[in-house]
Amino acid sequence: MSSSSFILEIKLNTTDHDERGLNERFFHGFLMYNKLVSHAKKCLKGLRQDKQYRALMEQYANAKAKQEQKLLYPELNVLRLAYGLSEYQFHHWISVQQKKNKNFIDSNTAQKIATR
Repeated sequence: MSSSSFILEIKLNTTDHDERGLNERFFHGFLMYNKLVSHAKKCLKGLRQDKQYRALMEQYANAKAKQEQKLLYPELNVLRLAYGLSEYQFHHWISVQQKKNKNFIDSNTAQKIATR
C-alpha cells in the first residue's frame, strides 16, 4: 500500500548576484562531472582491452553454475581496482579537480559528483 505523495516547488528569493554565483557553481560541477565520465570511460576501455580481463569474462560467460561465476569475482574485482574503477578511486580523482575549482565546488559536493 502506498501513500499519496506531493511535491511543493517554491521559487527561491535570490538576487541577480546569487543567481550568477549559483550558475557558476552548477557550471563548474557540470564540467567536473563530464571530466570524470571521460576519465572513467578511458579506464573502462583499458580494462576491456586487458587480455586477462577478457579471458576471465569468457570464463564467466561459459560458467555453467552461479557458483563458478562467483569464484571469478575476486579476480575481476582486482582488475577493476587496478584500472581505477571504484567509487573511492573516483573520489580521489575528483578531489584533484575540486582543488582546481575550490572557489566554486566544495569537497562535499565534489564527493557527491564522484559518487554519482
